[in-house]
Amino acid sequence: MFTKGPYRSSKQNQSAMKPNFEDYLKKKIQVDDPTIPKDQKSFQEIIKHVFEDVGDFQARYIPVNEKDGMYVYYISGITDVEKLEEQLLLTDKVEVEEVKKNIENNIYYRAQSWKSAIQGCLDGDTIIHLPEETPFLVKYGKKEQRNVAEPTTQYQVFGPKVGFIEDSRTNISLIRKLIKDPRLKLKEYTLGTLSQTHVGLLYLDEYVDPQLLELVTSRLESLTVEQLNDGGELAKIIVDHPKSIFPQVYETERPDYTSIALGQGKIVLIVDNSTFCVVLPATYLTLLK
Repeated sequence: MFTKGPYRSSKQNQSAMKPNFEDYLKKKIQVDDPTIPKDQKSFQEIIKHVFEDVGDFQARYIPVNEKDGMYVYYISGITDVEKLEEQLLLTDKVEVEEVKKNIENNIYYRAQSWKSAIQGCLDGDTIIHLPEETPFLVKYGKKEQRNVAEPTTQYQVFGPKVGFIEDSRTNISLIRKLIKDPRLKLKEYTLGTLSQTHVGLLYLDEYVDPQLLELVTSRLESLTVEQLNDGGELAKIIVDHPKSIFPQVYETERPDYTSIALGQGKIVLIVDNSTFCVVLPATYLTLLK
């Protein structure tokens, strides 16, 4: 097992935390008024705090005149970035009226509360904040995914027929479809001096054990290899006893199983070119299932 610090069981984790979505937002926003501020700096400070440690959350600034500009916020893995760039972002400067016309050509709505703004962004909508305006949420469309595969080794008659594919960012977006919560955090790494393999570390803030998270992140940050080809290879590198007869991690090809594991306080590693993700730590009950 991972040997630094105690690991709480899923029941201990769930009984210890349990502020709900609204409580979490209140803690992050730290204001009693749920109304969205028109001031761009105030809005930016809060929304970046809410999406802290969410590696695929993006914030862009584009000037609209000599003094002002617009801010654009979105999650890259679930937003159609190509369409967004084509219509809005591939320019050094825009006019406010042009932006409003562009918004009106799409499905849009005003953010009425922090919850609606955050939830919209998590659903793939783009937040556009013009000077002295309440932010818009615009549906530029969700990112088109490669055809996902059916699970081959963990097939079940009932339930979703969706499995991971070789593209790590697509796999992360599959998990985001199941957990639409700002507590789902993503840390991204590029491992392998030759392979330059993208690795995403996913966890749920307030669910994960902080000591376990610190241990895993430190091992990934200090890892030096030439090539990293799949998740199983990474698992053997980062565990304490790779030759142990008792597995310390396990793998799954199913996004639904992965979302359940995250809700139990586990850490998930998504590795590019791998159709399985790595879940840790493995427990006795997990291995019996």
